[in-house]
Amino acid sequence: MRALVFGLSAALLVAACGDGGPSGPGSLQATVESGSIPVGAVVLTVEGMGITGFSPQGTTRVFSNRLSATTHRVVVVGGAPGSLPFLIIVEDVGATMPSVTVIEAVSGNDQGIADVSGITVSVSR
Repeated sequence: MRALVFGLSAALLVAACGDGGPSGPGSLQATVESGSIPVGAVVLTVEGMGITGFSPQGTTRVFSNRLSATTHRVVVVGGAPGSLPFLIIVEDVGATMPSVTVIEAVSGNDQGIADVSGITVSVSR
């Protein structure tokens, strides 16, 4: 009987709290990770609902332009070549994560990187 009561209590708690994750306005941590060539700057397309802006982290600088209600063009410039952290400001941190596509990149010595397939962007809550 005790196990049944505990199980029902746990089920009600999960139903009341959703997935248990955060919700409401806030920011998502994003990081551009370079492949074998340290990245100095990158141009990205960020797509998702409820994105309200972008903010630098550490020594990065971030510039953005809204292309549509759900699509943004973002330029992230690093203070030093390597991984480039930045924030994605959103209306609800519990919503579906935005998708990020690398469009162009340059190395730490301002040389264009022809193959951007090795550059990834991770986004986390």
